[in-house]
Parts: sequence; structure tokens; C-alpha cells
Amino acid sequence: MGVLQVAEKLRDRTDIHFVVAGSGDSEYAHKVRNRAEQLPNATYMGEINEKEKLQLIKASYLNILLSRMEALGLAQLEFMFQGVPVITSGVGGQSWIVRNGREGIQVNGPADVEGAARAVIELVGDRSKWQKCSANARERASDFTFTKLISKLDEAITKEIESETGLAELPTEVRSTLSEPEMVARTWSHGTQKVAATNERLFIQQGLLSRSTIEIPYSSVNSIEHMRRYRWGTLLIGAGLSVVMFTQHYVSPIISRTLTSKVVLLVTSILPTIKLQLSQFLANIWLIPISIALLLFLGGARRGFALHGARLVPIYLPQSFGETVQYIRELQDQGQSSKSSTPNRTVSRNVE
Repeated sequence: MGVLQVAEKLRDRTDIHFVVAGSGDSEYAHKVRNRAEQLPNATYMGEINEKEKLQLIKASYLNILLSRMEALGLAQLEFMFQGVPVITSGVGGQSWIVRNGREGIQVNGPADVEGAARAVIELVGDRSKWQKCSANARERASDFTFTKLISKLDEAITKEIESETGLAELPTEVRSTLSEPEMVARTWSHGTQKVAATNERLFIQQGLLSRSTIEIPYSSVNSIEHMRRYRWGTLLIGAGLSVVMFTQHYVSPIISRTLTSKVVLLVTSILPTIKLQLSQFLANIWLIPISIALLLFLGGARRGFALHGARLVPIYLPQSFGETVQYIRELQDQGQSSKSSTPNRTVSRNVE
């Protein structure tokens, strides 16, 4: 009846005709039919089949829906898919599927007959705006095809599963290689390392910029070594630099003695009492590299664990991953106990 009220407002526009289609045996449907028969610019077609509906949609210039209640609005999507702009009351799903001024025009609710009439006149009179709304409507409706909706639903369900099972903790490239989703039981992180434990294997992510992920089945871990790591390379580099600076001081100075003496004179002229200390400092400057290296060596000594296996390059984990090692042990112990609890069955037969 709302649509027919709009038709009543525009009954003098002979270039605009309203068509209402749909079945209905209720008292309200009979009122709609009777009212449409009284208007020269409105036709009530009654029930039509799918082929006739498609022909009617393609032949339509606008679709007008003044629904009082709507969940999604399949009718408007059918029109939009064929590039027909929609004038809508903006209730329910229509409020976000049809964006005002983009795929059509939203009026101020189902009772806004005046606004709907103005919207019809506006889109009929402005061809460029109609074309823009038509293209936007077609594009918008394409996002709601069953193929795309099922794809989006599948993606949403997958994300939910990954979140529930903890798979979101694993890198994308790792998740894409798993044939079946694995439950992530625990995760640990320290510094630039991150470990995720599923029911089947460990994933160890290492590095800061170029992060690599190592996948280790529990069955591949044969032994766990408790170890302490030292930065021997740092100590050797520091010692080497100190040796070079010490020998160069007497053989062929890196910094010329003339320049050194000028620096000493400049500093002592400002602070006369520092001459002796400065001379001693310059004489012992070769001790700086080895001292820094020694501090780094002692400070960088780290306890940790090395995972060994027959076909496994030893993988180091810092002491902070002690819970990870404990978890591996628990799973391996469970595996051993389940094997030992399985009874041996002996099958014998007589051979004649």
C-alpha cells in the first residue's frame, strides 16, 4: 500500500508506471489489488513465475521497497544484481545493503511516502545519477552471490577454528601445509624465538626480520642436551683487536705520535691535573677491546637445551624454554607408556 501511495502522488506523471507482483489471498492483498485497479499508473500482476519475474526485473527502471520489517531483503538483491537502483525504507538489512546515494536512495522509514516520491522523480530525471547507482548496485549485489557468501563463510569458520585450536599462533605458510587442523596446546616466546606445540609436532620460529619456522615431530627428538653457550667468537675478536693495537703502538702506530701529543697538550692545557692519567690511558688503550669482549663473553653465557635426533640438526633453545622441554618429555613419556600397555598377541598355526 505504501508503494501505491507513492503512485498516487505521481499519478500525473504519465512517463512513470508502478508494477506490483506477488501472490496473496489475505484481506490485505485484496486491498492492494483493489487500490491498484483504481490508479491509472499502477498495475497489480498477482503471482508470476521465475521467468516472468526475471523479465520484469530486467524491464524495471527502479525498484521501490517500503518494507516495515526486513531481515535481509532478497528481492532488492535480485533487482540490484540486474543493475536496477533501489528506493528503500532502510529497515533491517536494507539499511546497509543499499547505501544512501550509492546503490539507491534511503527514505525516512516505510511511512515516508513524500520522500519516496521525490526519490523516484530524482532518479528518473537524473540519468547520470541513475547510471552511477545502477553500476554500484550491480557491483554491490555481486558480493552476495552464493559462491562468494559460502567462500566468506568458509573463511570465517576457518578463522574461528584457527582461533579456537590455537592455529592462529602459527605462521600462515605453516597453516597452509597442514592437511588436517592440529590443536595447538601450548605456546612459548622469548626474544626473537617462538615455539608452538600441537598434538603432533613442535613449530619453532626464529629470527627478527627474516623469520624462519622449523617443524619437528616429537618422534624425531631422540635426546635433549643440557648445555651452556659461550660467545667464543666475540672473545677471540676482542683479543685479536687488542693484540693488533698493542703491537702497532710500538711498531707502526695507527695514530701518529705527533697527533697523540697534540691531543695530550690540548687536554692538559684545559685540565692540567689530568696529564698523567691521560698518558696512562693512551698507553693502555689496547686493553679496551679485550675488556669489552670479556664483558660480552661473560654476560652472554647462556644455559639452554639442544634437541638432538637421528636426522635432526641440533636445535638450541634458551633456558627460558624449560617448560617446552618439560612438555616434550611428558608427550614422549605418554607415548612410551601407551606402547608398553599394548599387549603382545601371538598367532600360531599348525602346518602339515
